[in-house]
Amino acid sequence: PSSRGKHVGTISTRRFVSLVAVVAILGLLHFYRPETSSLWFDTFYDWLHVPVFAFVAISLFHALGQWRSNVNKAILAFGATLVLAVLSEAAQIPTSRDASWADIISNITGAAIGLLAIPTMTPRVRLKVVSRVIAFVLLVISCVPLMRVSAAYVERNGVFPVIYNSNWPTREEFVTQRGMAIDFRNLYPDWRNYRTLVVDIEVESAEPFPITIRVHDKQHLRGSQPRSDRFVRSFVLDSGRGVIEILLSEIEDGPETRSLDLSRVDGLVLYSAEEPGRHSVRLHQIGLE
Repeated sequence: PSSRGKHVGTISTRRFVSLVAVVAILGLLHFYRPETSSLWFDTFYDWLHVPVFAFVAISLFHALGQWRSNVNKAILAFGATLVLAVLSEAAQIPTSRDASWADIISNITGAAIGLLAIPTMTPRVRLKVVSRVIAFVLLVISCVPLMRVSAAYVERNGVFPVIYNSNWPTREEFVTQRGMAIDFRNLYPDWRNYRTLVVDIEVESAEPFPITIRVHDKQHLRGSQPRSDRFVRSFVLDSGRGVIEILLSEIEDGPETRSLDLSRVDGLVLYSAEEPGRHSVRLHQIGLE
């Protein structure tokens, strides 16, 4: 009796550390966002919600102390984590970061993975095996977007210095077409070992076709992105197939007040002010030489 009384109205060190860990990890997730940004990094950062909230759920489970039923304790820990998951996204609404239902789903998935994987969840061996198998399956499912983007990056790096080829399937991670514009993003960033950007393009209609080529680097994305801070050049193409060649030294000199960083190229855009449907144009290939 006397030993029990020593713990009445107190919080054990283990529970206190668990609560502090929850506050610290949620604060880090909410306030810290590295400046480095890319499709892969953004996808990885979004996936981090899964292990982070697995850790949060496990910490809350331990912070609840001794219960007669660990299953009931896990249910309460999951409910508390669900509330924190929603609140952590709602707290982003007043900031420049976007709240996301996808992040909430990742948070909940992470909580489920963490609680299902806890060894003391149930004393029954069969239930332990089943719960851990479910946790592993959920973990694999949560990794699918990251694996897909990683595979796209491996493919991108493997074909470089070719940036685009009309005979290949279009990867949505790297190419977007909007009206009379084709936007190539998340490019292989280091162009320093090459001399020329080559665009193989064919105008199938009889009339000349005006086209503009734009290249920007990572630094360009940090500011207001004025036209004067990137490389922009316009051409008028005659009917038939032709090649546009642009020296990378000219692209480097594109911004008015600085040099474009050829080690951190971020985007390439081909666009025209012509109305869609007026011309028939086929883009065969884009690459560096």
